[in-house]
Amino acid sequence: MLNKYTIYFKGKTKAWRFLAIFAASLLSVFIAIAVLNYNINPLRYSTNAHSKVANYLSKGLNYEIFDPNINWRMLRREHIRQMPTTPEIIVFGGSRFQEASSKLVKNKSFYNAFIHSDYLEDMFALTKLLLDAKRLPKTLILSIRYQTFVPFEKRDSNDWLTFASEYRAMAKSLSVTTPSLFKTFSLEDWTELFSVEALKQQLELRGSVASQPGPTKEALSKEFDLIKADGSMAWSAEHQKLFTEKYALKDALNKFKRNEKKRLETDPELVVALGKLIEFLQSQGTRVVFAQTPFHPVYYSKMLNTPYGEDLQRIEMEAHRLAKAHNTIAVGSFDPNKIGCPVSTFIDWHHANGDCLVKIFNAIPELGN
Repeated sequence: MLNKYTIYFKGKTKAWRFLAIFAASLLSVFIAIAVLNYNINPLRYSTNAHSKVANYLSKGLNYEIFDPNINWRMLRREHIRQMPTTPEIIVFGGSRFQEASSKLVKNKSFYNAFIHSDYLEDMFALTKLLLDAKRLPKTLILSIRYQTFVPFEKRDSNDWLTFASEYRAMAKSLSVTTPSLFKTFSLEDWTELFSVEALKQQLELRGSVASQPGPTKEALSKEFDLIKADGSMAWSAEHQKLFTEKYALKDALNKFKRNEKKRLETDPELVVALGKLIEFLQSQGTRVVFAQTPFHPVYYSKMLNTPYGEDLQRIEMEAHRLAKAHNTIAVGSFDPNKIGCPVSTFIDWHHANGDCLVKIFNAIPELGN
């Protein structure tokens, strides 16, 4: 005979069973999304996939990609480890250098180690990778960008944490204080695995082309962007159609509106740390050169009369001060007029094409064509 207590406990059991089934189903969905994201976008997450691409690059082949939103740091780590020889010249900076190819340098071996959203810590990490692989070049071109010295807690990207272990090791060897392990651990890349939106975007990318990307000897692809054997990137023919002066101007104006009231902070300890890194590289026989890429002319001219513009000029002066203090040089500028880069050489608010970049390289003694 059932009493009210039996009915109560049976009801509770059914409720807990339902919740357990619901939770297990939800977990299964999340796991399925993560597995799909991992497999559909291996150049975001997979060390093995990056290693395979690096192997093709080391053999002199280019590699097609759907778009440049890959894990460039993971690729650089694998490529440097597989390099058959040491490049005479290596350039390292953010995506502003992505179109800098070996064509900008005559009769010298060249590698472009650009990444996305670079910070000072990335310079330390790259040095550690090159040192361990015995691939330190004769000339290392480093880019001081507008956010190079931004304090750790004020950054708008944590991508650099992919290089956290290499950064910490190099910084420790130079007696540079590093943030705690807790602060240099990020779950962002992995939480993105569970993103339905990310999965949707990747599915749309793959559905928009008739073939799949892979290694190629071609220097230009109609559908795919290319990672070139020298480390640089070439836009697809379809992407190049989008980079009109009208598009770049609109992007410059929009970015100005978003940034005009902001400030750029500088952590003095990071500036001191860069000085130590320069001294170490020079002790290894590597010449360090600072190079700065310009902003779109309209963006820069509008920014000049703002506190943000004052910060840009201060950071550029810091690059020249460091160069002078360490008996090296700084070339380029945030100001496109100083370099001679007109609006026609920009694809957006701060990415210049090869026609502008060659002028920066030509200003470097012993490198200019």
